[in-house]
Amino acid sequence: MKFSCPGAISSLVILAMFSVANSAKANLGDSEEQLIARYGPEIIKTKDQPGNGAVALDRLSFNKSGFQIDVLLFSGVSSEESVYHRPYAPLTEEEIKTLLDANRENQSWKMVGPQQELQHGLHSLEFWQRTDGTVASLEGTNDKPRLLFHVQSLELANAEQKARQQ
Repeated sequence: MKFSCPGAISSLVILAMFSVANSAKANLGDSEEQLIARYGPEIIKTKDQPGNGAVALDRLSFNKSGFQIDVLLFSGVSSEESVYHRPYAPLTEEEIKTLLDANRENQSWKMVGPQQELQHGLHSLEFWQRTDGTVASLEGTNDKPRLLFHVQSLELANAEQKARQQ
């Protein structure tokens, strides 16, 4: 007996992509309260003190629908978010597209950079920038590419650069 139901499969794919967007949508500019309402209670909360080339940041981590979302709050709002599977597994093309679309904020993303070395053995595999200067990257290791979707506001990038210069 042969069973075929392409409409149901398409619906499942759309539902899965909708789930990624709602579960792991990085919303720069959200307050801690808005993040908790979206992702549930934080699993980790720490505070970085300013000095030695660093800015004051609150670090929050959430688990939602198989994703871990790590957030940096700068001046009380989300200014950097990283999204990845728990346990570590590569992000799919559909998940990456969904995350980029979820973080457009009525702007477009433009691919701007080639692969580059990052901290902790990570490589930036793809690098995008919005017209407002917000950047996103897809990061991974040599043996596990496409592990992490990362988005950072221009405000935080500027503050970190200024702190390093002092």
